[in-house]
Amino acid sequence: MQKYNKFLMMALDLSKNHSYDYGLEYHLCSIVCKGGSVISVGFNHRATCQAVEMWADKVKKYRSWCMSTHSEMDAILRARKKTDLTNCTIYTIRRRYDGGENAMGISKPCLICQRTLADYSFSSAYWSLDSEHFAISRINKKTGELTDKVIRCHNHPDF
Repeated sequence: MQKYNKFLMMALDLSKNHSYDYGLEYHLCSIVCKGGSVISVGFNHRATCQAVEMWADKVKKYRSWCMSTHSEMDAILRARKKTDLTNCTIYTIRRRYDGGENAMGISKPCLICQRTLADYSFSSAYWSLDSEHFAISRINKKTGELTDKVIRCHNHPDF
């Protein structure tokens, strides 16, 4: 199994077994890795915090745009004081519980998360696109924009 699939599968498994977004239609999990090791795991929350609000202000100039903590932001907040996040990679899964089936959904980082990843000098982001594809994004550290490449998954029935 390729390394990126290993971390995407880890995020998928963790998204099934946490309670942060219990009761929500979608379950998201992000894993921050450096040098092939997991540094941090984050989940989406209904609530926000001062750091998330600061990034929302920076990117969108007003807070009402996004008043929740995304899994990418949660993973970054958990890791930023423990280690240098330069050249880290983030893996994010969006799983939807749909009539007994687990369907993957688009988990591309939003503009706020993109800017945060760039400001912490992440090198790339891997994210679910649907049940058969995921994308790899290279992060432009100056603009925060992502350059995407779509890849078909073969190693797991959920992909």
